Amino acid sequence: MDQGADVRSVPALHEFREAFATFGEQVREALSAAEMEIRRTLNHLEEQLKRWQGFVVKCEREVATAKIELNRKKIERVIGGRKPDITEQEENLRKAKARLQMAEEKVAKCRRWLSQLPRHILEYEGPGRQLAGIIDTEVPKTLALLDRKLSALEGYLQIAPPSAAPLPPVTGTPEAISMAAPGEPAPGSEPAEIVPIKGEGTSGQQSVVSDQQSEPSVNL
Repeated sequence: MDQGADVRSVPALHEFREAFATFGEQVREALSAAEMEIRRTLNHLEEQLKRWQGFVVKCEREVATAKIELNRKKIERVIGGRKPDITEQEENLRKAKARLQMAEEKVAKCRRWLSQLPRHILEYEGPGRQLAGIIDTEVPKTLALLDRKLSALEGYLQIAPPSAAPLPPVTGTPEAISMAAPGEPAPGSEPAEIVPIKGEGTSGQQSVVSDQQSEPSVNL
């Protein structure tokens, strides 16, 4: 059995319709923003990997140069017979090795993130595509249904209510009607008729009695 909808406010339904449409647009925008962020993160990691790989090559050359300078300074000590100061060369080599180690760690992190990120992207893309499909199909259907229902409600509200039928006129004064006993005609109304009755042992008919006669006349 169909049950009627308890609609209290048509403007509230219009507000709900607009809010639901806005919700659908916001979800679409959020999904698009997530897709763009995924692509941006992948591109950024790939760029960082190439950058740190190039930095590793540069640091390796710096380490090699620092080793050459240190060895050359040590050779001067052997040739000249005096003890040269190699503190600066050792410090340069230490810094070059530290920079190389940092660059290698960055390369390792970028590779690890690039290997793990695709798995997480796949975990997101399944529910994300399902949500996008629901938004693309169910939201338009629901909005169309709301539009039809709102049109029906607005058309119903525009229908004028039926007018009540006029009551028949009442004869006699209100005071006379109120004083009349139940089943008796009100004073001042039309005279009533008595239907003629025939019975055993009698002949003739009862005459018509009006409200102006005090006793009925009977023919025997």
